[in-house]
Amino acid sequence: MYILDDKMIDGLCHQADFSSRRRQHFNIHSSYQESCQRLLNAIQPNSYIPPHRHSVADKQELLVAIRGVFSLITFDDDGGLVQSVCFGTEKYSEYLCTNVGVEIPSGTWHTVIAMQANSVLLEIKEGPFDANVSKEFALWAPQVGSSRVDSFMAKCYKFAEVN
Repeated sequence: MYILDDKMIDGLCHQADFSSRRRQHFNIHSSYQESCQRLLNAIQPNSYIPPHRHSVADKQELLVAIRGVFSLITFDDDGGLVQSVCFGTEKYSEYLCTNVGVEIPSGTWHTVIAMQANSVLLEIKEGPFDANVSKEFALWAPQVGSSRVDSFMAKCYKFAEVN
């Protein structure tokens, strides 16, 4: 049994704060073979999650805010910004955001950005998990470490604040 208490979540946020990726996950499921993959993902602002979709595995993804505020950004096939959906928890939110989560259909190009420090997601996906087919990364998006990441992220944050 896992007890997801404040101490555990604070520790996860602390690890994310010192991670080069600015995020840290914790698997709740015990095996990648389980039919339901469940994990917490602590995400700090300016963590770059490259835009991707789950079309090969044809699986939806459910994201629920445990702490903080996020914006789900969706894109068209050419990398054009389509939609920004704010979701978060009212306990930690200074935003007028009433959504607590999103379910992302298979095949939707997307990324998630943290709008507040120490934001944490509960992610639920259909299993089993196969790293070779779990994500298709967008060829139009900057690769991790690219000099284009900062300007891409700035564009995403601006889009999230306007929409």
